[in-house]
Amino acid sequence: MEGSVFPAPAVAVILEPNYVEARLHCDGGPRMEENNALQKKMTDIAGQPVYVIWEPVDEKKLGEANGRVFEKDFIEFLKKPLKK
Repeated sequence: MEGSVFPAPAVAVILEPNYVEARLHCDGGPRMEENNALQKKMTDIAGQPVYVIWEPVDEKKLGEANGRVFEKDFIEFLKKPLKK
């Protein structure tokens, strides 16, 4: 995703002006347990990758996708919360 889907022009034109990217590393490191707990709270999914559109002020999840997501599907995932 990071190497192929995120930088794709059709994705980047939606992602860059509308979203702030934040990564939560749950597969190691000194904060792994804390990060896993946060992922569980936000998604109720233990696996990776998980992509979440999170509204930080209201702490509300606006969208979630997990596993391999193809460019066309990721574009729809990004557009859906913008339509509301």
